[in-house]
Amino acid sequence: MGINFFVLTQTMGFAADYCMVLSVLGFLFLAFLGILVAQNSETLPVKPKNRTSSLVALFVSAFLYAVCFGITYYFKRNAGNARPEELNTWLERNKERRGRDAVELR
Repeated sequence: MGINFFVLTQTMGFAADYCMVLSVLGFLFLAFLGILVAQNSETLPVKPKNRTSSLVALFVSAFLYAVCFGITYYFKRNAGNARPEELNTWLERNKERRGRDAVELR
C-alpha cells in the first residue's frame, strides 16, 4: 500500500492555481503602483526624498510575485510527469528496511 502520487498532485492543483492567480494580481497591482510613483502621479503622492526607495520596494516586490508565479507554473506543468509506480516501489523498499531496522518496544 503506497501513496498514489497522481491523486496527491490532483488535490494540490487547486492550491497551485490559487497561488498563480494571487501572484499575477499582486504583480500587476504593484507594477501599476510603481508606474504611478515613477510618473510622479498626483493620484499617489509620495515625498520626493522617499521616491527612490518607494520605487525600489514596489518593483522588487512585483518581481518577487513574478518569481512565485514562475515557480508555481513550473511545478504545475511538471506535476503530471511523476511516475507513481517508481514512488510506490521506493516506498515499499524503504518500508522493508524500516521494519528490519526498527526496535520493538514492549
